[in-house]
Amino acid sequence: MREFAVIKKIQTNTETNEKEILVLPMIVSSCQNCDEECVRRGKPFEVKNSSNIPIQEGFAVRIGLPRLVSKMQAFMALFFPMMFAILGFILAPIIAQKIAISLKDFESFRALCTASFFLFASICVFIINRSSIHFMKPEILQTI
Repeated sequence: MREFAVIKKIQTNTETNEKEILVLPMIVSSCQNCDEECVRRGKPFEVKNSSNIPIQEGFAVRIGLPRLVSKMQAFMALFFPMMFAILGFILAPIIAQKIAISLKDFESFRALCTASFFLFASICVFIINRSSIHFMKPEILQTI
């Protein structure tokens, strides 16, 4: 995720004494040179400023996840479904024995198990990716 946003609000949390930064997402192609403030329609969300970049309300910033996190997410999006497909291939004989599949239909059953396990894992990755579950807050990468 490498997107542009406008800083809406900077406040200090009284309990943790940390700065909370709320930003509004910007659609770069249509809003970057616009003065109409139509950005108000977006839903604000919180970001971190780990690099302590000097910022103020109203600044346009580039936000994203650290590169290592992005690479790990990409790796897991590929690795997790492939490992499940291999697991389906390995477990196919055990499942076939439990539901009494004949040896004549075993190869097609093994292919079905492999594809089913792969599809299940891919759907899980998709749901986690599209849900509101975020394991890490985006951070400010630079001001523009």
